Amino acid sequence: MNLSLRRSTSALLASSLLLTIGRGATLPFMTIYLSRQYSLSVDLIGYAMTIALTIGVVFSLGFGILADKFDKKRYMLLAITAFASGFIAIPLVDSVTLVVLFFALINCAYSVFATVLKAWFADNLSSTSKTKIFSINYTMLNIGWTIGPPLGTLLVMQSINLPFWLAAICSAFPMFFIQIWVKRSEKIIATETGSVW
Repeated sequence: MNLSLRRSTSALLASSLLLTIGRGATLPFMTIYLSRQYSLSVDLIGYAMTIALTIGVVFSLGFGILADKFDKKRYMLLAITAFASGFIAIPLVDSVTLVVLFFALINCAYSVFATVLKAWFADNLSSTSKTKIFSINYTMLNIGWTIGPPLGTLLVMQSINLPFWLAAICSAFPMFFIQIWVKRSEKIIATETGSVW
């Protein structure tokens, strides 16, 4: 693996970890947030969470299919921008409907990022490297889910909005990492150079 590819892979693995920490710091506390901020009953919170997660999954399927048609680097940056925007917006809005829609946006963006990340690895890594990198990525996800919820617990004891701000900050670093260090996908470059005008 050359230096550029190693740098790109490391940046993407770090991004995967940071985004998972941000999501892990907020997802377990959405029920508490909806209960405290909007005084929703348990059944309404369940409906709201189900709707948000379902919308996120359904839309991410469509966007995941499009992953091979666009530059994966740009696609990941757009997904992270949507992810960060959702976390910034939730503490600022005063509507349950908007919170549910932004939470759906967050889940969709996270799923799209994860799908495009794997597609980038598949396009750019050798068959011997793929297994190792996919394994490291799953380890990063597990570490993120191990760190995120306890960190969210510490923050939510200070302020109910702090986990959302943490998630937004966690997503700022991946935007920088990907913009600076991740190279464009080899397939996109090959397609552009091989096209005839």
